[in-house]
Amino acid sequence: MEWIYDRLKIEFEKAQELLDKLNELGKDGWEIIHYEEKKPEKFGGKTESIILIKKEKSCNQEKQS
Repeated sequence: MEWIYDRLKIEFEKAQELLDKLNELGKDGWEIIHYEEKKPEKFGGKTESIILIKKEKSCNQEKQS
């Protein structure tokens, strides 16, 4: 089995924004393999999350490479 990996930075104010983005990625076949979160430095700022994700490489993706 082969995998495709990606690293994303997601900034959000409310937890639901993050959850919506993660659910969207999950529908596309991505799986989180690592998650970090950095709280905002100033009150009212956005929280930053860094995620490492993977999904199975499909036959269509192999042909594009």
